[in-house]
Amino acid sequence: MTDQEAINEAKLVQNPNINAKIPPLPREAEQWMKAISPGAFESYQQLEHTWNHPLVQFSVILVRDPAFRGAVSEVNQKFEKNAFLGYEITWVLLIWTLQAWRLSKAGTWLTRIWVQIWVSAFFWWGCLFLVPWLLWGKSYQMILATAFRAMIHQFWT
Repeated sequence: MTDQEAINEAKLVQNPNINAKIPPLPREAEQWMKAISPGAFESYQQLEHTWNHPLVQFSVILVRDPAFRGAVSEVNQKFEKNAFLGYEITWVLLIWTLQAWRLSKAGTWLTRIWVQIWVSAFFWWGCLFLVPWLLWGKSYQMILATAFRAMIHQFWT
């Protein structure tokens, strides 16, 4: 699937007219739920209230997107725990070495704080984006892009 096809499918999925709502409960089913178990009807009402929460709608948008589902299944198939841990441990050791080297050159406490800040930012960027991208490539990029588009659609449109 090309990027443009994935974008077009995501736009179709993220159409606000398609967002599913929990269907209204028929009156007979409501009476039956109250007769069988009064707690079941309250649980259904709580579920209906939860369904309209923005995070739940965000999750629904992601799950309905075929590009996201395909990318997640590819990452799941390619996931190897030992390789992932090896890359992450190597990254941590590299960052420790970089941090020790830069802190040895820092003369003042303000410079040391600055070194800690930018090395920490670099560390988290590598852990969250660089290492997974090296391991899973285009699939991880598609997951991030789809999640970002869904977040923009859900919270800023």
